Amino acid sequence: MAKWPIFREGKNKGGVIFEKVEKRFKPFGLLAERTIGFINEDKNGAGLEFSFNGNLSGSNGEALFERIAGGSKPIYDGTEVNPQHGYDIKTTIDINLQDVAENALYKALEKTNAEYGCVILMEVKTGEVKAIANLGKTTGGYIEDYNYAVGNQGRTEPGSTFKLASMMALFEHSPEVKLTDTVDTAMGATASRTRS
Repeated sequence: MAKWPIFREGKNKGGVIFEKVEKRFKPFGLLAERTIGFINEDKNGAGLEFSFNGNLSGSNGEALFERIAGGSKPIYDGTEVNPQHGYDIKTTIDINLQDVAENALYKALEKTNAEYGCVILMEVKTGEVKAIANLGKTTGGYIEDYNYAVGNQGRTEPGSTFKLASMMALFEHSPEVKLTDTVDTAMGATASRTRS
């Protein structure tokens, strides 16, 4: 449009002022929204964007301009500072696994009517996080309102889920131990179960 005859004469003759407006584009919608993060107008936020904002934002440039009739013109006196681009972040999140993790978490939360839940999917060999999903209950359903996986809010003990990690470490470092072995815990009791 800026090249159209009526507009190409500039703001004082063409009758239009073009203004650049930054707008965020999220190609995967709400997937991993809280993990990717945001920064609001008050400079508060969450996720990777908020945590690494200093590295992502780069730095502004500086230059002197002289006001003239109809606008301004730059003054090149050697004091100008060029703007610097910020860094990029490349995560190990796999968008397909993220989608599966979020959907599975959503279904589990709905089925159990839980207040919140989280899923962290890691690749064992590398330790790379392939998916991280967080959902909390609201009046309208479940949304990604807080990062329960790494935040302080709603911390709960891992409970029985941590038994698996302990068992894996035991089997890895003590090959003589079998899954069918029993361990005397001194003050423990054995309960027998019968099936009817």
